[in-house]
Amino acid sequence: MIVHLVQYDIAWEDKAANHAKVGAMLEEVRPVAGSLIVLPEMFSTGFSMNVEATAQKEDREDERLIAELARRHRSCVIGGVVPPASGGKSQNESIALGPDGAVLWSGDSSPATVRHT
Repeated sequence: MIVHLVQYDIAWEDKAANHAKVGAMLEEVRPVAGSLIVLPEMFSTGFSMNVEATAQKEDREDERLIAELARRHRSCVIGGVVPPASGGKSQNESIALGPDGAVLWSGDSSPATVRHT
C-alpha cells in the first residue's frame, strides 16, 4: 500500500480554494489504486474556531469531496471535517471513505460518538 500524506498551505477559511488545491495536488501525483490518502485536520478551512466558516452545510460538501477523491483515485481517503452546526456549535471529526466512496468510519475523538459502517 502506498500512503499519500497531503500537506499544503491552507487558504484560511476558503473551502473552494482548498478543495481545488487538494484536487489539483492529487491529479498531479495520480495515486495508484489501493492507496491511502490522508488529508489534514480541518483540511477545507484550516483550524479555525469560526463555526460559520468551518461547519459543513447540510449537503456535507467536504465529505462529498472526500468521497469523490476516493472514487476517482480508487483509494481510501481520510480527512478531518466539521459536521453541520447545531445550535451554533460543532466539532472536529475524522472520516474515512473507501474506494467506492462509502463511509468506512467517522467520529470525533470520543469512543462514544464513533460510527462504524
